[in-house]
Amino acid sequence: MLSRLPTGTTCKQLPLWDEVQFPIPTNPPSSVLDVPRVQIASLDSIGQRAFAGMQELNLIQSVVYPIAYHTAENLLVSASTGAGKTNVAMLAIVQLLRSHLTKDSVFDLKSFKIVYLALMKPLAAELATAFAKRPASLGLQMLVSTPEKWDVISRKGSGDATLVTLVKLLIIDEIHLLHEDRCAVIEVLVARTLRQVETSQTLIRLVGLSATLPNYEDVAHLLHVSPYHGLFYFDDRFRPVLLRMSFYGVRGSNRRVQEANMSAACYELLLEQVKRVEQRLFADEHIRTLVCTATLAWGVNLPAHAVIIKGTRVYKAEKSDFVELDILDVLQIFGRVGRPQFDTKSVASVITSIDKLDHYLRLITNQHPIENSLMSNLNDRLDAESDSALSDYLSRVVRSSTLDLDASEMIRYEPQTGRLASTDRGRTASLFYIRFFAAAMVRDTLEPTTMLPQLFSVLSEASEFVAMKVRDEASGELNNLKGSFCHVPIQKAGNVDSDVPAKVNALLQGYISRHSPVCHPLASDMNYIHQKAGRLARYLFEISLRQGWSSCASTTLLLARVIEQRQWDGQTPLWQFAGASSHRLLQRVDEMELSVDRIRESEIYESSHFVFKSKEPRSLVCTIPLFKPFPARYLVRVNSDRWLGADTVCPFSFKRLLLPPSDLPSTGEHVSKFFRQFTSIMPQACSARRRKEVFQYLVSVSSMPRHTRFPFILFDSVFFAPGIPQPNTARHLS
Repeated sequence: MLSRLPTGTTCKQLPLWDEVQFPIPTNPPSSVLDVPRVQIASLDSIGQRAFAGMQELNLIQSVVYPIAYHTAENLLVSASTGAGKTNVAMLAIVQLLRSHLTKDSVFDLKSFKIVYLALMKPLAAELATAFAKRPASLGLQMLVSTPEKWDVISRKGSGDATLVTLVKLLIIDEIHLLHEDRCAVIEVLVARTLRQVETSQTLIRLVGLSATLPNYEDVAHLLHVSPYHGLFYFDDRFRPVLLRMSFYGVRGSNRRVQEANMSAACYELLLEQVKRVEQRLFADEHIRTLVCTATLAWGVNLPAHAVIIKGTRVYKAEKSDFVELDILDVLQIFGRVGRPQFDTKSVASVITSIDKLDHYLRLITNQHPIENSLMSNLNDRLDAESDSALSDYLSRVVRSSTLDLDASEMIRYEPQTGRLASTDRGRTASLFYIRFFAAAMVRDTLEPTTMLPQLFSVLSEASEFVAMKVRDEASGELNNLKGSFCHVPIQKAGNVDSDVPAKVNALLQGYISRHSPVCHPLASDMNYIHQKAGRLARYLFEISLRQGWSSCASTTLLLARVIEQRQWDGQTPLWQFAGASSHRLLQRVDEMELSVDRIRESEIYESSHFVFKSKEPRSLVCTIPLFKPFPARYLVRVNSDRWLGADTVCPFSFKRLLLPPSDLPSTGEHVSKFFRQFTSIMPQACSARRRKEVFQYLVSVSSMPRHTRFPFILFDSVFFAPGIPQPNTARHLS
């Protein structure tokens, strides 16, 4: 056990586990406690509207208030989760609103935009709901996004450029997660924003919100935050609700025994509607205990008196393996404990294996610093940022990456002059968020005649899936997946239970076939694969299109559509609109190979044989019944008696067809009354009709007995397309 535990820590060794309990932190210094709380009533009218329903700001918000509300300084606020950092962001938003107030006391909303970045989709959804209530009264529109989505928008050279230039406030929540692989994009966004400030000479305020972290000075330097004005650090003593932390290390001869001693829990995937109901019931105290996954605990702001993390191994699909829960993630989950309106004290516990207990104690006491993760994928980031100004900042590592990008035709680089120029291939990879190694592989493998099996191989060999692994426990289900759900042969790969590309190929085809794996790691892998494969397929289509490869473009577009719609080409199109309740019905439609005209009981109303000669037009006259309710259209099929591939289908629409009443007598004053509605129609010469082929029919109508002409009154409106002058032929003929 570590010796550098806080004073007052209690340690117990029991037969099945070791227990370590940390003391409740002491109160903050009196000098800080004496800071007067900012009363909402003392704010201007804009601030009062933004904080309606609140009486005063808490201690942390009151300390930050002078800089956040009255200046445009960049900010970094590091405090425990649940300390009220969202209201700090609101202070910065109100400051921006006040600076764009016109002389008529109206906000100039067209002159600025606000972007709020949240690292996880559930957290972004929660923030969007929370902010929609308050800024709505101010008429404010704010974009709440994940970093990846904003990266795609801000890296474009056109289209969304106006939106990017209007951004005056960029708020980055949970910035302490910079150490994660996917969060290298935050460093890129900050660098891009600072470069925009430098080149455009316009102010963009950066506000970073983070949990407690040791090297907050480094993060402040990244955001260009002044250490004397905009940097605020609050440790655990400033928590609104004091927290007691406990750690348990469970003994066991193997992992199965350890999990049994932890009292295993099971779960199934829930519908989104059910999940929302359960969260609301828990928030309203109708449910006292909630068992959830780590994702829910990260991203959903649910007040709780106690949080228990049972088991610290989580599955990461991008690594295709179980990893230990990061200490910053542990602190993030601990932040769900003890909301000020409910508790004065709270409890948070971690139950892990005995061999990982010291690991978490060391991290919780030494405060693990966050580190840079940009270097691991520098090629991808430089591809999105390449321009002629970059040559002034070249170094050896940048030169190496630039040469790699040039060799893969992602950019064009002139070593003699140092000039850089983007290419279509590089811009396309940047817009679709494709990694450098995947884009380079596509350049080497994609050909004008590439077919669907080869395209599946290209996708499965992409660098996005290189970290995936094949496990023995999933081999049986993978082989079943290959045999039952793979419609395209798996090429250039080994067995699905031993080869990663083959596994990726099988899981992707299983996703298209709407298969749900039983094995949880396989389900996570499938979800990860389809998220990446859709973008890769669209990238393949754009590359084929820009290369002018007709056959390959058609095939790659087909691939993108089958992935997005989860439907194979040849299945009934109704799968694209299918709900869960109709899956079995559509499976039977596919099994019986029902086409559109076979699904509905259709009949042949008229049929005839004729010989068609290319030099002579052929006219066929037939009479067909028309039933109520009128069908949307009739299909006229022309089938060759001998030749394949010579058939065609012509739809005949009834949308513009008007008929006289069915009960109208054919003689007498009723006929005169019916024709009287057409007396305002002016006669029109046949030469003005523009279609010679109709003249013969008009002549045949004029030769008919007068009392039989009324069915042809609206013939013109059916025959001619919209836009051609319509209709007085009937009156002229009658």
